[in-house]
Amino acid sequence: MGVLHLGQIKQALETAYLPHLNLKDAGLDHHKLSRAVAALAMADRSGLPVQTVAKSVTDHGQDNGIDGVVYAADRSTMIFVQSKWTDTANGLSLGDVLKFIRGVEMLLIGDWSTFGGPIVSRRSEIEDILFQAGTKIELVLATTTTAVLSQPQIDALEKFCTNMNDASEIAGYTYLNQARLHQSVASESGSQIDLTVNLRNWGSYREAGCVAYYGTASAQEIVGWYQAHGNLLFSRNIRGALTGTEVNESIVATAGSDPSRFWFFNNGITAIAESFEQAPFVNQKSGNFTFARASVVNGAQTVSSLAQAARDKPELVESADVFVRFVTVDDPDGDFARLITRRTNTQNRVGGREFVALDPEQERIRMEFGVSSLRYAYRSGETVTDPSKGCDLTDATVALACAVGIDEAVLAKRELSRLWEDTSKAPYKALFNPSVTATHVWTAVEVMRKVDRVLDVVKAQLDTRDRTLVVHGNRFVLWAVMDRLDVGSVKAESDFTIPFDEDEIGTITELTVQEMIKLVRENFADSYPQPLFKNQTKCRKLGALIAEALDDKQ
Repeated sequence: MGVLHLGQIKQALETAYLPHLNLKDAGLDHHKLSRAVAALAMADRSGLPVQTVAKSVTDHGQDNGIDGVVYAADRSTMIFVQSKWTDTANGLSLGDVLKFIRGVEMLLIGDWSTFGGPIVSRRSEIEDILFQAGTKIELVLATTTTAVLSQPQIDALEKFCTNMNDASEIAGYTYLNQARLHQSVASESGSQIDLTVNLRNWGSYREAGCVAYYGTASAQEIVGWYQAHGNLLFSRNIRGALTGTEVNESIVATAGSDPSRFWFFNNGITAIAESFEQAPFVNQKSGNFTFARASVVNGAQTVSSLAQAARDKPELVESADVFVRFVTVDDPDGDFARLITRRTNTQNRVGGREFVALDPEQERIRMEFGVSSLRYAYRSGETVTDPSKGCDLTDATVALACAVGIDEAVLAKRELSRLWEDTSKAPYKALFNPSVTATHVWTAVEVMRKVDRVLDVVKAQLDTRDRTLVVHGNRFVLWAVMDRLDVGSVKAESDFTIPFDEDEIGTITELTVQEMIKLVRENFADSYPQPLFKNQTKCRKLGALIAEALDDKQ
């Protein structure tokens, strides 16, 4: 064991975390410190302040191995933590890990029958987040031992993630041992990092007593920073390095597939530092600089993603370059430095959703809606507050996807942004094209709303697992109802009157739910509900079965 490291971690936990924790029923010191470890782990993985993560500790005699639950909204990830303070070589046992996994599995299927303590009071919050489309899962094991995870523990965690990820990457795990926890507390205490970098085609900018240096650095050099310092590199950032986000995946893909043009596709990195030194013989073409007390305040995802790409394909990253900017300030912890951090991290991000606004079909549909005094909001920031008066792009996309086909419906459930990824080809063009009129859109949206209202009533009448199936299978049910009604080929009246009876929609929806639950039990009993309805292969099979079942019933 690292006695000095362990002592420093304990000091940090006692000073920064214990005062904010509810220590009821934690009679022994190691119980109290274990709760503090859970809070530290949640702070490390979410970037949330101590006061918030302290309230997220769920350690209790009936926690089923789950010592903390917190939501990292910036990466749409629900984080479950199992923690243990130990001053011996013994960390988490295989039994501990299996209990933890089973506890998470129970929450995923809505089984709260054996839970007690603080986590129960958060049931509504946890279920609301887990049932949101796009929510990901991260299992975090945190312990102060220096030991590594055993192979049986790794196998159990990998099996859980594999089962969850059969449609898309929505689950992962992180192991925080003594070294990682020490790194985290050291980051919080503001340890000094000096960064050396070779800048090509560099320049400087001086204003208001500050000087900034900017230029092009090699990706390999950036990766070296991360390998040497880890998350300490981001000690003054609003968050550390994230994993599993769309932004990270895009950066990794670009670095791996088109490294020579990475500089053009990436926004670069901003760091602050207290001072700098220039090596002799500096010229504008190439110069070596050392920046003291440096921290990356914008671009953490670029740094960590390049490190991931370097692990996967080191030979490709060799040709990638990155734009970097160092701002030197007298006090890296002062107001101006904090302002730089805040402002560089709050610029508007432009994605596929925004590029849809450039498609002329969207404006045509908006104008057709307007003729009937209805609104269609397709630009970011526009909303329709009264659903009876219109709809927005998200409503239209989900509804049309479920009207077009099972593959599109699965994509709407799994990753809505993929439907907007490229407005020049499928799947976007299958939803929005010259043949799709405003009445098409309005019909699909109104059917979706009626189905959703029926599902809200039906869910309240079901037990936990069946209710979970309906929550995660809502878009599958919508597709089945629309397929039954043949919504994709039926046009509404010119006055936007929907050509379907509400009672008919309700009857088909209820029957679809009954048959879906039955078929899932018979054919996919071992599948988790969340990934099941994001898997195209399984949903195609389930779709064929339910179409046959509905034919027999009607």
